[in-house]
Amino acid sequence: VVTGNPIRAGLSAGDRARGLRALGFSDDLPVVYVTGGARGASPINQRIAALLPDILDRAQIVHQTGPLSANPDADNLAQRRESLPEAVRHRYRVVEFLGDELPDVYAAADLVVGRAGAGTIAELAYVGLPSILVPLPGARGDEQARNAQVLGDAGAAIVIEQHDATPDRLRTEIVGLLDNPERRARMAKAAQAVARPDAAARLADELLSLAR
Repeated sequence: VVTGNPIRAGLSAGDRARGLRALGFSDDLPVVYVTGGARGASPINQRIAALLPDILDRAQIVHQTGPLSANPDADNLAQRRESLPEAVRHRYRVVEFLGDELPDVYAAADLVVGRAGAGTIAELAYVGLPSILVPLPGARGDEQARNAQVLGDAGAAIVIEQHDATPDRLRTEIVGLLDNPERRARMAKAAQAVARPDAAARLADELLSLAR
């Protein structure tokens, strides 16, 4: 029985205006949410750092780096932020981890750049967000590549292998999507089409059925 991946309750209750306020962002530029999952992803973090401040001329970035116990990127990127031109510095927000504020961040985001863990894929489909995915190479069973393929095949994500995800390539893909809101809208709709919003209820029903 395939139920889909259960996701946290309340993920769809995010509020864009509240998210923008919490991040210190304005409503006149798109928001890119960069995430490497709960423990972050240094290869992605470092590539995004190399894109600054180019992307900040046209977008705001909330960058979830992972905790300092997993990598040193939060401190490094916070320092990188301070070196940015004052005119764009406020458009870049560095956080180690997102908790209760995640629904609002999703609601504020126009594009996600990240890994392709099962939880991330399920959440992107559920909230209906276009994405650029860089699967973790060498994951057991190549699971992240398979996860990313679900959204890639649906037309909801651009999937780039890590060795191809150079700063220049990421810049090209990010700018291309930022400049094409119609394509982002199609990708968002495609993401929602593969979502399993009732996954938790279906899983519970199966467990109850087996218990009986």
